[in-house]
Amino acid sequence: MLTVQQAAETLLKEFNQPLSSKELAKLIIDRNLVSSSAKEPELSFAQTLERNIRMNSGNNPRLEFVQTSSGRKITLPSIQTRITNTNDSSVTEEITIRLPKSIINKINIINQINNNSTTCSIEDTIIFLLKKGILTSAPEILNQLKHELEDSLDL
Repeated sequence: MLTVQQAAETLLKEFNQPLSSKELAKLIIDRNLVSSSAKEPELSFAQTLERNIRMNSGNNPRLEFVQTSSGRKITLPSIQTRITNTNDSSVTEEITIRLPKSIINKINIINQINNNSTTCSIEDTIIFLLKKGILTSAPEILNQLKHELEDSLDL
């Protein structure tokens, strides 16, 4: 039997597009991919997926939220979402910032402290820091990012 997270991954690969947590939960139940003793298994599965992604705990295989023109959906990082509305304010763009090795070392230390039982990438740790409030977690990292961004804008 699969976990809710594994079942969602299977469905997202099959449909090759983002789906809402409710859509995923309904499909998981309809296809009998995961068993549940909850009174409302659809609600339970949807809440579990949402919580795993939001808290980045139990989010394995890795799923993520994406904002679409029809609302927030769940997707796999490998799925390229189709943008249906180019005026959509949720359109994102990937950025690259060069960081000194000393900052990367600090991020790696935070990664080890926060994820002692699981392996996360440095990108996952940076996202974690941003979500948790990088100001309170590591002020020097924020300052360095600010300086790097300012330097890149001066080009």
